[in-house]
Amino acid sequence: MSTSREPVPRIHDTGCERATQTGCKCSCRSMLHQQTILTEAARHDPKKNLAAFDAELDDLYGSAFTSLTADPVPPQRVRGGRKWVPIGSYPAAKQLHPSGQLASQMEQRLVDVTLRDLLHAIRVVPVARKAGWQELVGGLTSAHHWTQVADQLDHLNGKSDAQSGYFWASLLAATASCPGPAAPTTAAISAAVKGASPRFEQTRHPRATSGNTVKQINEMQNAPSVRLAADIVSSAWAASRLAGWERHLIACVTGSVISADLWRHPAGVRWLLLPAVRAMRARFSTAFSLDAPGCLVEDAIDSYLGAQWREPRRDAW
Repeated sequence: MSTSREPVPRIHDTGCERATQTGCKCSCRSMLHQQTILTEAARHDPKKNLAAFDAELDDLYGSAFTSLTADPVPPQRVRGGRKWVPIGSYPAAKQLHPSGQLASQMEQRLVDVTLRDLLHAIRVVPVARKAGWQELVGGLTSAHHWTQVADQLDHLNGKSDAQSGYFWASLLAATASCPGPAAPTTAAISAAVKGASPRFEQTRHPRATSGNTVKQINEMQNAPSVRLAADIVSSAWAASRLAGWERHLIACVTGSVISADLWRHPAGVRWLLLPAVRAMRARFSTAFSLDAPGCLVEDAIDSYLGAQWREPRRDAW
């Protein structure tokens, strides 16, 4: 009788599935990042009322601020891991022309509050209109097979690192960028990654230019890893019976949520967050907390983050 022992299946870090801090580092390479709240929004758990769901969003992303510069007033709070310096601490000149920490906290508020609003908006979509959404979320993230996928990625890339928390979201961003109504194929997704290199392969905050502020997502630079993930995503997309716009929306919402930190993820903001915001506004008349007269939140995101990432010296947009 053989005395060999079967490998012990890895257990996912349940803290990553709730991920109350930015910068999640997880061996699943972001497949299951914040999976708990994402699944709950997509399926609309009848056992949890909206107030309880919103309280959970507060824990994850901070409060639903209506101003980019308003200081938190208890019980308001910013997202865990974020630093907030009171606006009055800055000289008037910097308030007029934000830079440094002031610019960072405004940019972070934009993505954190908008992502919070996005999940709230998904949650309140009537259940009858969300048939198949939860299943597509699970397929796009390989939720039932992540251990095998993670083992394959370990073999291809070695041990995961902090930038691995952006890999699956970047792959979904590349998927969402594929043109046309047809289901994106593995070849099309791989071509999108290659064609927009290094935009899908790097993380950086909006004003980062070089050094430690610009990081490489190793898995996105590894063609076999990209093909492996693209196979899973394209198969899930093709198997879904949802309308094309629904599949695109769910891919964008899923990618936005599983990104370790959208503030450092230009591909995630451009190809996932912004399209999801626009789709929810068009399809469900969604309003966002940071909408202002004459400036919708997507315009503010483009002005504060996109404009920085678009600069030629960064070329990250």
